[in-house]
Amino acid sequence: MGLESHLQSTVFISLLFLVMGSSAIQEEAGFADKYVARNYFEEHNSFIDSEFDEFIESRIVDDICRVLENGSCVAPMIQSLHRDLVGEGSHRSLSTLIKLNLKPSMRSLFSSHSCELVVIERLPLGVFADPFELEHRAYTDAAVFGDTNLELPSFLSNRSVVEVHINIASESVSASRHDLEVNLGLPLHARYQPLGSYFSKIVFGKPDLLLCCISSSDEAHKFRRKCSFIPTNQVSERQSDPLVWKIPCGIKEHSNLVSLVTFGFAIVAALIIAAASIFYPNDRKLKRP
Repeated sequence: MGLESHLQSTVFISLLFLVMGSSAIQEEAGFADKYVARNYFEEHNSFIDSEFDEFIESRIVDDICRVLENGSCVAPMIQSLHRDLVGEGSHRSLSTLIKLNLKPSMRSLFSSHSCELVVIERLPLGVFADPFELEHRAYTDAAVFGDTNLELPSFLSNRSVVEVHINIASESVSASRHDLEVNLGLPLHARYQPLGSYFSKIVFGKPDLLLCCISSSDEAHKFRRKCSFIPTNQVSERQSDPLVWKIPCGIKEHSNLVSLVTFGFAIVAALIIAAASIFYPNDRKLKRP
């Protein structure tokens, strides 16, 4: 009798550990934090495109269509992607217009779940986004990860990532019966560029798009959120042309001349200070009345 009780206890404990381990694996497969980029930088010191791709692919294991009981969902398809740099000088806005094609099953998903479009901008080296400036934008949520030191020049800085969460029901989204349109404006600033030939060319790639949904009953368990990729390679070649920002930079061939002139002005300024000290001694202070 004692041996039988011992075996039952052993089996019960084994099953308990198995269930706990399964839950841990499920949580690990998702994102512990709502921000995808924050999860990445908790495991990596710097941003590398290939490592970020592997990280995303390894974590998104649940297709968003599984949240529907009948599994009849068809993931949204990107219909158009238009991007442009608005403004002049070193402070511009990256404008992105995204238009998605929705199937009827996706419309029912939005009505029964809390869904948001996640836009991840992999900023190239040489530009940055001000986290405090993003707080005043009309987004559901936006954050900057990676190198957030705004004072560093380009050759001393690392890349950063901007992640924007846009609620499907927000004012930033225009939804019709079969389409979903999102207009996003991201303020960017240029860093001081290394010496080159008049301009540094900063090339922007296409953003990463994810659609994430969670039911109201799972709000306390963020790792149960289901996400799906929205491939951007389906847009036409004309729309997928790389976006280039030409930022003025110093001319490398002029560096010796600039250094010589700067040194000359420093010598002249030192001589003026020395002359003022000699011809205007301390005994010529203003006399008290």
